[in-house]
Amino acid sequence: MAEHEEVVLAETALYQDNPANPGRRRFVSQALMISAGVAIAGMFPDLKAAAAAMQTTTCTPVLGNELANPGEIVSNSAGLLQSVLRVHGEDRMVSYLDATLSTPAPACGVYKLRAYDGYKGTKIDPSQRVTKPGVYGPGPTFRAKVGDTIQIAFLNHINPKDFPETPNQQCDVVTDAATGTQIYPGVKPLPNPPDVYPDCFRGSNTTNMHFHGTHVSPNAFSDNVLVEIVPDLNSTPDDCEKMFAIACQDYPNPQAWRHLEASVSQALANYQQRNQTRLGQLDKEYPEKNDATLHQRQAAQNQHLVEYGEFPQFWAGCFPYCIRPPKYNPPQYTMGQSPGTHWYHAHKHGSTSIQVFNGMAGALVLEGDYDAKLRQTMPGVQEKVLVLQQFQLQSNRERTGGASGYGTAKGAPAANAGALVNGQLQPVITMRPNEVQWWRIINGTVQAGKDAFFQCAFAGPLAPTFYQTAQDGVQLAWENYMPQIAPGGAPTQFTLAPGNRVDILVQAPGKTGTGALVYGSSTTAPTGINLILTVNVVDPPPGTPPYNQAYPKTKDQYPVLPPFLADITEISECRTIKYQMDMSQGPGSPPLINGRPFEEGRIDEVMLLDTRQEWTIENYTAGKNAPDVLHPFHIHVNPFQIIEVFDPTTMSQPLKLPQPWIWWDTFPIPRGKVDPTTQKVIPGHFKMRTHFADFAGKYVDHCHILAHEDRGMMQLIEVIDNKTVVKHH
Repeated sequence: MAEHEEVVLAETALYQDNPANPGRRRFVSQALMISAGVAIAGMFPDLKAAAAAMQTTTCTPVLGNELANPGEIVSNSAGLLQSVLRVHGEDRMVSYLDATLSTPAPACGVYKLRAYDGYKGTKIDPSQRVTKPGVYGPGPTFRAKVGDTIQIAFLNHINPKDFPETPNQQCDVVTDAATGTQIYPGVKPLPNPPDVYPDCFRGSNTTNMHFHGTHVSPNAFSDNVLVEIVPDLNSTPDDCEKMFAIACQDYPNPQAWRHLEASVSQALANYQQRNQTRLGQLDKEYPEKNDATLHQRQAAQNQHLVEYGEFPQFWAGCFPYCIRPPKYNPPQYTMGQSPGTHWYHAHKHGSTSIQVFNGMAGALVLEGDYDAKLRQTMPGVQEKVLVLQQFQLQSNRERTGGASGYGTAKGAPAANAGALVNGQLQPVITMRPNEVQWWRIINGTVQAGKDAFFQCAFAGPLAPTFYQTAQDGVQLAWENYMPQIAPGGAPTQFTLAPGNRVDILVQAPGKTGTGALVYGSSTTAPTGINLILTVNVVDPPPGTPPYNQAYPKTKDQYPVLPPFLADITEISECRTIKYQMDMSQGPGSPPLINGRPFEEGRIDEVMLLDTRQEWTIENYTAGKNAPDVLHPFHIHVNPFQIIEVFDPTTMSQPLKLPQPWIWWDTFPIPRGKVDPTTQKVIPGHFKMRTHFADFAGKYVDHCHILAHEDRGMMQLIEVIDNKTVVKHH
């Protein structure tokens, strides 16, 4: 089937003209127009009929309801958050805009999805469930303080009978229903070359979690995206509960799990052995339809890894995730966790996009001095958590049908148009005149928006004003916030690439009426697929208590920037990373980094712990055979600062950004341009600086268009400690 991603980015105007500082200009305000993906012809002839067959019942679309925050699970007074997060197959009702129509219209269906159930505490107790059964939406919001311990008993209860698994070491195979011709992973000439294992859509019953935006260990039971949790319907939260004493040990390097005190090491060895035994039993109890010996080979792979000193990769049923986002505490922690808006989502290579399409993502709010100061300045402020998600009509296939990527409508997108907010279609947020609310917005989509990016603006007769306080879960310095509150300085738009987050303070106009949050252009009419939500400003009923109308207007009202977020001004090393899709080979060309697809077990970049480095991230994707692509670069564990941007389609020289630099963890690489004289690609690029602090281990950087990550646009990187236990006497 086909993937068609057209991507547009117009970066948020964080740097406004400021009379007190004429050099501070709009930050990357020029539009960076791009388009990306795979366009493979000859697809499913009748997508709507196929999709209808997957529905279990009919329904009536629900839209325009008051926005509800996702259910929350909060850490206790002792600094401990405990939750059971269960993924299983469930029939869920989805309201969406039907993009197969010439004019997209509200529609709905009930689909069997891989879905999150979230429970407070340590048991599957219906009275403690915070997610809604039977309704599409994100997982629970986890809310904790920096320094708290977060324990998640992660259960994989996906029934292989509901979703037959891909045979071992093969890609999902899709054929044209009318002709029987293989569409995916493809045959020449479309695409050329076809996708190949492991960089293809596959293995979607296996899963894991990534805590996006967290500065925590990538090893063992922490933010380890290299583990894979396989289905075991007999697993229980108790299987995890007895393991948290082990999982919550410190794992600052990849070998730490092998050097625990004797009693803990023995308990871990016993747990590993039980896991090996359980894997050996699953082929009989829950056999994969297309692979009768899958779990036996997984157990053998685990044994092989342990023999070579590596952490086991495959785990049956319940996996005890434990993270402790650290407080800034040198010399123990030289960075610390940035308090702010983060998120979590599925991250198993080959199945990331389908699982996130199914809704497997949620908010992670880590609070600290930043939050305390804003609440002091804005007493009683209403806080909204907005998780933007994207539904795919063929919900259990990685690729959608139609020559253009979706249905039979020419030029329609790969996934459904528009965005769902906390699972709701075009919801309403009610405000009072002049009220200021705090919105935490997360782009948890695979590739959605106006061509895969949300260029957002408030529109309508009474459009609210907003001021941005944080980017990607890291607060802005006062110098970057202050120009927004100067006369005429309020931003007019903000942009969210997949994976990005923004915190904005939204101020309603002084009279009643309606406005809207839209994507596309600030003049876009607030209707149809461009409408994200409506803002309804109403007078408060008689007797309503005072509501917040304040926002930071002076430096003493604004959060102080922590020392570890100071600009990185000294570096020890520079390197260049090239993101590429060779359009000369035609549509469907494989997504590559430095000319290579991801390969399991191969380390592509190695860095010394505690070094500060400058990386130039280049985009060589350009060409006349397909629209250009802007790849959102994301790296785990450590955020980075952007110091320079170059878009060859709009600039003759790189734009050097003024200090203080803004911190990000996801940033779209400007598109490349084909030189008309030499026919060589002039790459777009950005330069970033980052501090590989506190944690050694293996993790990844990748494109956050998740279909590109699944297809190979990812690197395995390793931070190594420059200390050794070997000494010469």
